[in-house]
Amino acid sequence: MSIGVFDYDFFNYENVIPNLECAKLITYYRQHNQLTVLTPTLTPEPYTRYFIRKDYDDGNYPRKLFSSNCEYGGRAFNPERYVPLSPAIERTIPDMHIYDPYLSNFGKKTAEQEQLKRILNCAHIRLAPDSQNLLSFEKLQPNFNKVTGIFLHDYDLASLKPYDLILRLQNQREFRTRPGINPYPVGNKFPIKIYSSEELEKWYKIITIPNAFFIEYYGYMTDKILYHLCNENKRMARQVYYNITYGCSTENQFLMERLPKIFTQVLFLRMAGIKILLNYDDEFLKTKEIRDLIELLNCWLSFQWYSAYAPHSQPLYKFCRDNSYFHYTKWVYLRFVKLSLEEIRNVFQYIREHNYELFKMFYEWDEVKYQGGKIVNEWD
Repeated sequence: MSIGVFDYDFFNYENVIPNLECAKLITYYRQHNQLTVLTPTLTPEPYTRYFIRKDYDDGNYPRKLFSSNCEYGGRAFNPERYVPLSPAIERTIPDMHIYDPYLSNFGKKTAEQEQLKRILNCAHIRLAPDSQNLLSFEKLQPNFNKVTGIFLHDYDLASLKPYDLILRLQNQREFRTRPGINPYPVGNKFPIKIYSSEELEKWYKIITIPNAFFIEYYGYMTDKILYHLCNENKRMARQVYYNITYGCSTENQFLMERLPKIFTQVLFLRMAGIKILLNYDDEFLKTKEIRDLIELLNCWLSFQWYSAYAPHSQPLYKFCRDNSYFHYTKWVYLRFVKLSLEEIRNVFQYIREHNYELFKMFYEWDEVKYQGGKIVNEWD
């Protein structure tokens, strides 16, 4: 009997984290003397059994996925809860190096392929295979044999409240430096969804893998929490999706009350050299000009702040005046975003008509500072 395994996301998109179930399946069946291969294309025909895993719902479900010899699964089919494999396969310590021949699928740049090597050398685990109950430290410990980090594959880590377990796992590392133990850095495949500043504070002590630990924050993050996050864990801060519309009852409330606060935080983030991705609910924001403003702010965050420049020389208006194109890669879904000069002009005109105080900030605000628990204008 021959067995094929296909990681739909990894082989169809760049910069996608390898699938844990694919690695477990291949490792398990090889240990039981079954001819098992990772296939780089969707080709179920030559195999007796063909396993397919697909985590991202891109709306594309080829007919071959449902062939008679195919066994499909993944978050795209069960978005709320992970459907565990058989207990014997779940207990298998995966050999993630089955992905070594396919480093180029992760990206064209050497740095991107080095990032995948770093990820593959981690202990890849689910803290709660049943999506509810954390495994014990003792049951997880066998995964830590010659690894350089920890990579978590749970769909909803925040609901598990796993801070103490993660801290214990990362601090078991034997490698020591002069100050003490050098903890295992931690990464995660699916964003950790957080809804309060108090909850976010509990994650501060986690040592993260650069560009591989993702948090999605829903609602308004207080200036105080944003300041402490940027100062106490910059690696984590650079990997936050900030869902800024959550908690607003109307689009007008968002425009008049929340958006000016978000704008001041963007100024602070630029000065700190930290890019946080601003996200929004497409269904909630009906006005194109407001959506385009958020995309413009994301683009602005991609550009460097220059501390040596003269005061009042880097407001949003001058950034838009001095550039002829505005684009960036939205790294949540690897989507390229581009705005035209006409769209930028429409944004400015709309804000001028509907929130003049915010419109003035586009011209007058550039440097800000954290003072008394608030981000304020440096020149007030």
